[in-house]
Amino acid sequence: MAKTMIKPYEELHRQIYGYILPEVPSHDGYVKVGDTKRETKVRVFEQVSTAGLTPKILFERTARRSDGKWFRDTDLHRFFELNGIEKAKLGTATEWYFFNGYLEKAEQLTDKYINLDYDEVQMDDSKSNYILRAEQNRAVELTLDYYNSGQEPREFLWNAKPRFGKTLTAYDFVRRIRATNVLIVTNRPAIANSWFDDFQKFIAWQEPGMKFVSETDALKGKAMTLEEFVDYALSKEYWSISQITFLSLQDLKGAKFFGGSYDKLEWVGSLNWDLLIIDEAHEGVDTELTDAAFDKIERKFTLHLSGTPFKALASNKFNKNQIFNWSYVDEQQAKRKWDYINNGSNPYENLPQLSLFTYQMSKMIEERVSRGLTLDNEENVDYAFDLNEFFRVDDRGNFEYEASVRKFLDNLCSGHFPFSEGRQRDELQHTFWLLPRVNSAKALEALLKEHPVFKDYTIVLAAGDGLSLDYDLEQEASDFKKNEKSYNKVRAAIDAAKESNGKTITLSVGQLTTGVTIPEWSAVLMLNNIKSPSLYFQAAFRAQNPYEFEVDGKLYRKENAYIFDFAPERTLKLYDEFANNLSGDKIETSDKREEGIKELLNFFPVIAEDEAGNMHELDATEVLIIPTRIHSREVVKRGFMSNLLFTNISGIFAGHRVFNEILDKMRPEKNKRLMPRRDVVVTDPMIDDDGNVAIPKEVVINKTDDLFGPGIYRIVETIDVPGTSHVEITKEIEKKFADGFAGLKKTFDLTNAQVDEVKEEVGNYVADAVKNTVADYQAEVKAITEDFTQRIEESKEKGDATSVVELEVQLAEKKEEASRVFTDNLNEEVGSTIEAAVEEQMAKVEEAKKKTTEDDVRDHLRGFARTIPAFLMAYGDENTTLDDFEKNIDEPTFEELTGITIDEFRKLRDGFEFVDDDGNNRKVPGLFNKVVFNASIQEFFATKERLSNYFDETLTEDIFDYIPPQKTNQIFTPRRVVNMMVDMLEKANPGLFSDYNTKFLDPYVKSSLYIAEIVRRLHNGLKEQIPNSEERIKWILENQVYAIAPSNIIYNIVKNFIYPDDLEISTKNLIELDLTIFLDEANWQNRITEAFGGEDLKFDVIIGNPPYQEEAKGTSSSDDPIYHLFMDQAYKLSKKVMLITPARFLFNAGKTPVAWNRKMLNDPHLSVEYYEPDSRKVFPNVQIPGGIAVTYRDSDMDYGKIGTFVVYPELNAIKKKVGRTRPKSIREIIYLQNKFNLDNLFDDYPQYKELIGSNGRDKRFRQNIMERLDVFSSERSGPDDIRVLGLIRRQRSYRYIPRKYVEPTDWLDKYKVFVPFSNGASGTLGEEPARMISTPVLGMPGDGMTQTFIGFGAFSTETEARNLLLYIKTKFARAMLGILKVTQGNKPATWKYVPLQDFSDASDIDWSKPLSEIDMQLYEKYRLDESEIRFIEERLAVME
Repeated sequence: MAKTMIKPYEELHRQIYGYILPEVPSHDGYVKVGDTKRETKVRVFEQVSTAGLTPKILFERTARRSDGKWFRDTDLHRFFELNGIEKAKLGTATEWYFFNGYLEKAEQLTDKYINLDYDEVQMDDSKSNYILRAEQNRAVELTLDYYNSGQEPREFLWNAKPRFGKTLTAYDFVRRIRATNVLIVTNRPAIANSWFDDFQKFIAWQEPGMKFVSETDALKGKAMTLEEFVDYALSKEYWSISQITFLSLQDLKGAKFFGGSYDKLEWVGSLNWDLLIIDEAHEGVDTELTDAAFDKIERKFTLHLSGTPFKALASNKFNKNQIFNWSYVDEQQAKRKWDYINNGSNPYENLPQLSLFTYQMSKMIEERVSRGLTLDNEENVDYAFDLNEFFRVDDRGNFEYEASVRKFLDNLCSGHFPFSEGRQRDELQHTFWLLPRVNSAKALEALLKEHPVFKDYTIVLAAGDGLSLDYDLEQEASDFKKNEKSYNKVRAAIDAAKESNGKTITLSVGQLTTGVTIPEWSAVLMLNNIKSPSLYFQAAFRAQNPYEFEVDGKLYRKENAYIFDFAPERTLKLYDEFANNLSGDKIETSDKREEGIKELLNFFPVIAEDEAGNMHELDATEVLIIPTRIHSREVVKRGFMSNLLFTNISGIFAGHRVFNEILDKMRPEKNKRLMPRRDVVVTDPMIDDDGNVAIPKEVVINKTDDLFGPGIYRIVETIDVPGTSHVEITKEIEKKFADGFAGLKKTFDLTNAQVDEVKEEVGNYVADAVKNTVADYQAEVKAITEDFTQRIEESKEKGDATSVVELEVQLAEKKEEASRVFTDNLNEEVGSTIEAAVEEQMAKVEEAKKKTTEDDVRDHLRGFARTIPAFLMAYGDENTTLDDFEKNIDEPTFEELTGITIDEFRKLRDGFEFVDDDGNNRKVPGLFNKVVFNASIQEFFATKERLSNYFDETLTEDIFDYIPPQKTNQIFTPRRVVNMMVDMLEKANPGLFSDYNTKFLDPYVKSSLYIAEIVRRLHNGLKEQIPNSEERIKWILENQVYAIAPSNIIYNIVKNFIYPDDLEISTKNLIELDLTIFLDEANWQNRITEAFGGEDLKFDVIIGNPPYQEEAKGTSSSDDPIYHLFMDQAYKLSKKVMLITPARFLFNAGKTPVAWNRKMLNDPHLSVEYYEPDSRKVFPNVQIPGGIAVTYRDSDMDYGKIGTFVVYPELNAIKKKVGRTRPKSIREIIYLQNKFNLDNLFDDYPQYKELIGSNGRDKRFRQNIMERLDVFSSERSGPDDIRVLGLIRRQRSYRYIPRKYVEPTDWLDKYKVFVPFSNGASGTLGEEPARMISTPVLGMPGDGMTQTFIGFGAFSTETEARNLLLYIKTKFARAMLGILKVTQGNKPATWKYVPLQDFSDASDIDWSKPLSEIDMQLYEKYRLDESEIRFIEERLAVME
């Protein structure tokens, strides 16, 4: 089967067989009985072929009984033993049976077993002996050797993966050292049952004096309590009493003796233990707090058990002779190379092989996969590289990036993804999905249940349990009660699904990741950004449990298990660690690491997407290089505006002002746009040294006290509950803490729904706690009562009155103690539950504070990072690294573009030391990820090299697709637009590029693409005149093309891109000069001549993209245009000029002077070659109102004046037809906002002089005036008040103002129509149907308006105004408005070509008809043809 296929299950054709080895005397009379899923002969000869033996097969049968049940060889072996057949003692072999010359009996007994031809006899499963496998025995022997050597430290590590059999092997070690007191501590209480079950099955019956002691919840009613063990020990006189005591790490750390808060477990610290076994000693256990707890335990030896002890090995805690290794590779090698002759059945045969399929989340959620800078996609998808961020949930319980999450689920069901339609989806019937937070799991559950594919699955939420605290994976995994409850839910769901041929998905945040077995899971989906290899592979191995099942009489086995991962850049690093960092040997060379990965890949293949998006198997080299490649390619693709470049962001909270001051100087970047400079928002969240939110326990307790009162910790008093319902107790408890939720709501600004949700969660948790605690209490009281009642009766029968009295006193004391324990336990549960509810809300507040600052820091850093590609292009090379990035950069240019000095950059890069307020020396690390930064530089130069040949016409992109423009004046012109313009130039001037005397100038070069394209075309056109290619290029660059760069960085970019490194070519035709400084000068040409060395140049052609505006200065809020000045100067320099500029002047709109607009529209030498109303189609992500135009001016040509520029031919034809009727313009009945009577206003409100613009002289009702002046009220103050329409908090609102404060107008007391002054996205004609205007409203007599609206008409009757309102809504009127309306604004002048109608009853238009019919009347009135009508109908949206 191809490894890229997803196929967990294979059909088994299980055969049972028996054979003998006639050539081996020691095996005379013995029959080997085993099973196989393959052809018997092949399997048997494989087993013995290496020894050169020839077996004789006695029989083979299908391993299925007559009742239809499949069986294994071990079942048959037990039947042999019941019938007195002895198992051979041939070393470690377990499948040879002695038939003493009656070999045929083996076949006879096999047939009897298959045909059920026997009386059912059961062996005692509770008592089983064991023989350690070779590797298990090796673990014990190595540990024993070290134990007996007396070496220090007295610790040993078993680094063995799950299913090695650590518990049984550890018990064997206990027996071998004859330990009396053994303490087992685990961070995973859920594995308590496996320790207890193995003890009962293999040890207890062989060691009668050894007892299993534990009071963990998982073993209540099974294991002895401490008290029971003490009673037992005191009752025995012989010395061979020993204990295996099992504790959870949580209990240990919670005890006062070990630094916790509770009075318990003092005896653990007072005993000198022979052996401490720390089970699953991985990341969560190996902490300072845990080590401090373990230091309190006196012991002679410590045995650590873990499958993934990465931290311990990395810290050199163990040397080589303190470690036994049994890895996944060891297991799979043993599976393939098992010695069946000497070792019997292969215990690893049914263990599936793991495969890791990894997909890139960012590709899954992008609309399309793009190679270059995605400037047309405003959204930054860095969140897709952090799964915890990707699945972040907002306060309403919804995903912040819900659209992306939905897209992820959709894609998960398509293409080559795991749940694609067909066989692949059917194979994955039961899967385990690991998420970062409880609220993420809940939000995903909701989406899955409504998803068209996943709604058919049973979704099991195994995360949290009532409370939605964002536990980390370790906390969730170590909570036994929650794990047990979730396990039962999963088991019930899967069992039910089997009955109905259904499927399940289990969502977890850490529960069920260890200590439990769900055989049916065939895959784990990693949706959690786990960075710890220990936690990652602990969870990953959940799918590797053996599983066999039967369908329609056919037997199937899970042969393959899968990990589906969506962060390859993270996962492949973890895979490297898994392959190389678990042996105890330090592997530092890349060659050695590659060897380790290569070996692991043999048994644990990694499947990932290639460049074409197809799944393929990775080799070792790819595993090592892909992580940095993914990040670096993403960074380069995003123009370095990526958060992947940054690290140690939480350093901003170190409290030192230097970082803040430097960051404040940078302009932040949002959605690929530079924003105005502002200070970083620095909050003060409660965080730990690693930058994670960490709320001190005492702070939580104090806040809980404030909200609920200290009584919350003693909410239940001692009570007698022999018959009390747990429901009644729950109600009483809920009454006592109900009032605290009002404080919770107020403190954390929660909605009623949010408070109700918290109440419900707390209530559910408390109800469960009460139910379980009451049940335990009642069972204990019952047991105590029955025990003492029997003993009292026995004393009474003996007539021992004194004993009766003593026993009755003891019974009362026991009941009282049970009652005290009951109330203590319940109070602890209730108190911790309320604390958790408070902590959850506090954590949300702290997380929000932390995220606000960190996001803002990243915004500012991206503002800096967007300069990196330009700096690299201008000053860097392939050897540039983060360490010397600034080496060659011109310092003034650096500060101009970034806002900070080079020294300040070095502080951001390297970090710095400082002394804090307490006098402590502190070190703040740098904010750049060195590995990603350097890899991205290399990726950038590799991309530059790939795109460097601008003579290659097959290239569809260029390096400037990866370089963000550094100023709004320096936006790069896309290559396709450059080519289009040069095509137009060549079309207007045939043979232009075959003339070696023609001189071309780009007067404001930015990307140099105009020059590159001209050089390329001249190179092709001059082949005959200058045959030698190098000479031709030299001639062109030194004599025909000229460029003026406005800055040093642009100068270097152009020089590095245009001029070949391998040719000696003068760069004299490229100069650095910012012409915008001299735009108003008459001697502009002289400036240029001087800059080019005094040569009196005559340019034949000017082509380019001039600067559009000068950035706003002082108090101005908008930029002033300068492109018109540039155009004028260019026309003086050359007869032929082709420029791309804003197009507003064509409509006599914008801020260019009206006189200049008219001059251009009446210039007969000017032609509009191209117009695009949506500027983003020309310059991705750049919004320029009015669109973009390419104009060509040739002073030798007469094109006729433009006059009125109309974009669409159909609209121009309509304009002409309407014009022939010589109509009046609706412009004649338009007026602007109301005005104040300032004298009256200031008489009553003199303070308003400070609030009204122009030093109190501005009469106009400005847009926000109703919010600023309280003279506008929401209620009438008098019958003559004027009702004013405006905006309040961006919502249309009416306010009243006394008439005496308003200047009278002739329209104020008339009927009219108010139209919003501007309209947003659909305010201009385009491809999509446009509204052109926002909804107009009818104005009544006495109604006024602010500057937000313009007014139409002043009618005596309401009917006329209503008819005007209808007319404005018609498609016809709005189409005519579209002739001049090319921006959002509705200035009165833009209505010039909308013809005025008669709105009275005498009108030639029947205004009583629906709008669509009114439009048809207008079409007929102006004699529009079908194409013109179709144009209006398709381009204009309907208004109701």
